[in-house]
Amino acid sequence: MRNFALLNGSGDRWSLSVAKSFGYKPEGLGVGLSNHVLGANGNYVVDGSVVNRQSFKLNVAFGENAYADYSRFVGFLNAGQIALEYTTPAGTYLRDCMLSGLSKSELDDFDELDETIEFDFTTPWYRYLIQGTGYADQVGDGKVYVVPSGQQAGYHTFAYVYEEGDDKYMGYYFVDNQSVYLGTAEGSPVEVTIHGPAKNPSWRVLQNEKVLATDGYWVDVQDGWKLVVSSFPQEQRAQLVAPDGSTSNVYQFQDLTKTNFVTMPVGKATLMFDKKDWRVDVRVREERVTV
Repeated sequence: MRNFALLNGSGDRWSLSVAKSFGYKPEGLGVGLSNHVLGANGNYVVDGSVVNRQSFKLNVAFGENAYADYSRFVGFLNAGQIALEYTTPAGTYLRDCMLSGLSKSELDDFDELDETIEFDFTTPWYRYLIQGTGYADQVGDGKVYVVPSGQQAGYHTFAYVYEEGDDKYMGYYFVDNQSVYLGTAEGSPVEVTIHGPAKNPSWRVLQNEKVLATDGYWVDVQDGWKLVVSSFPQEQRAQLVAPDGSTSNVYQFQDLTKTNFVTMPVGKATLMFDKKDWRVDVRVREERVTV
């Protein structure tokens, strides 16, 4: 059984798998790739692949109070920051999108409004893998993904095991990143939050005993403050966040001897911080170009 739903920037969730708004005939759930090749004399070498820009189309039948439900749906979309939620027996995934079309007709023979909605995707499919001192995940309970679901966030624990280990607060975090890019990327974006006090924090990504990426900032994070560094493409940032929630950019204090804005490689890797007593939260966006 599959289910579609939409999330908006106000934290609301709109199901597209109920009688008042039932979605059917989805198009655009797969992936298209463009391959750049170099060749001569009939021989070709692939020089890289990119994911093509993708769109999604869904027919939606508005039943029950069709006109009123359609009007409320338009109001839901008006909040912006739309994400498509897709649930199958393989799991629940999100994909950010922008509205590109919404039809409007009149009642059909079944007293329904049978409409078409279209979106342009702005991210791959994703779900979050989180670790850190600020999360309630416990050793031994499996791999935890966070999938926002309207006003109440849902924490989904899957059957296969991912152990944080007893070193959870010892300055390093083990990450099992199962992203799927089909050769178009090698790493997944990550958000690091360091809670003060912490002076000149820095960290590195290791895989198979090799350092792949590093980052650090020449800042003094005071008690009650936090440093947030994100390599998510849509919200890349390096900010100090004050206790009252106000922010200030600290790009200018980035340690330029490091690679900066790290990503996590696919597979098992370690995110290591230079001091084990820092309070750190880590959020990895595990991504798939298709699900």
